[in-house]
Amino acid sequence: MGIATDLPGYVLAKYDMQIEDIETIKDGETQNNYWRIKSADSVYLLWKYQGDLGLLQEVLEWRELLAEKGYMEFPLLYKTKSGKNFVQEEQNGYFVTLCSPERYAYFSPEKSSGFIKVVDALSRLNTATKNLAVIKDKQTERPEKVAVYWLTAYQEKLNKLLCFYRYLQEKRLANDFERLFVENFEGFYERGQQAIQRMVLASSSLEESEEAGFLIGNFLPKNMLETETGMIFLNMANYPKGLPIHDLSLFLKMYLPLQKWDAEFALKLLTRYQEKVALANQEKHLFLALLSFPGRFCTYTQQYWQGTGDNISELAINLINYLCEIYWQDRCLERLEKSLWGE
Repeated sequence: MGIATDLPGYVLAKYDMQIEDIETIKDGETQNNYWRIKSADSVYLLWKYQGDLGLLQEVLEWRELLAEKGYMEFPLLYKTKSGKNFVQEEQNGYFVTLCSPERYAYFSPEKSSGFIKVVDALSRLNTATKNLAVIKDKQTERPEKVAVYWLTAYQEKLNKLLCFYRYLQEKRLANDFERLFVENFEGFYERGQQAIQRMVLASSSLEESEEAGFLIGNFLPKNMLETETGMIFLNMANYPKGLPIHDLSLFLKMYLPLQKWDAEFALKLLTRYQEKVALANQEKHLFLALLSFPGRFCTYTQQYWQGTGDNISELAINLINYLCEIYWQDRCLERLEKSLWGE
């Protein structure tokens, strides 16, 4: 942390805050910066958004509606002197939230209570999104339908794997990572294609029946604060839209490996979610497909190809560990699938 020198004074002038100190908070994992502002009587967080400002306004209005209905999964917005949700400065948008009490701790993967609170929060937001969609429908404004643009991103990942595989076929394999990649490419590529086919079939039906909602999209520990009764998400990743089941699958895919894909624990979380949210059959298919896609195989390959990851030997070790993990992942997914279909 350090004293902020990169925050436009024009933005601060729009807010009624008796500022005593400003610090720039750098999140090295996402390369996003935000500011912690201390005033005489409160502490605030100021966020910078680069993108569609119309989308930013829509997101902040959505969060405001949630707060009015008693949902506490996001920090409260602090409006400008003129009552606006954000300040536009050139092509950027800046908005302020109240800072949560310091007694709240960041999400810890070592604590099972945190997992349950995240799942509870996601089920609440799922319900809220559907309720707000019904309200929009009654007001004759049709809710936005789900777009399946994200499917392209999954296919592009597999296309990059195929390109790298063909490249290696034309050269002598230079190290353990390349040998491991070539030996296991066909299995992972087929696994990815099967997952995408299942996503396509599920999404083709969901596109006509489900409404798009805003997703959290960011489950890094420093984006989640565990309170006595729930979980607060400090911010959202680029404000993506999609089905709520995307968030649940992303969260589980990030953290179940740390639990060694414990089937009993995963089933407990899924059951907890379904106590509040009844999943349609298409959502069940999509959920399982998202979890089964070999994303880390793609990530390790990209890191090797671009030279942005660990050294070659460490990447090879990561890949070996992932190959071992797949066995437990498949057993866990098999258990979840049987539960979803009542077997």
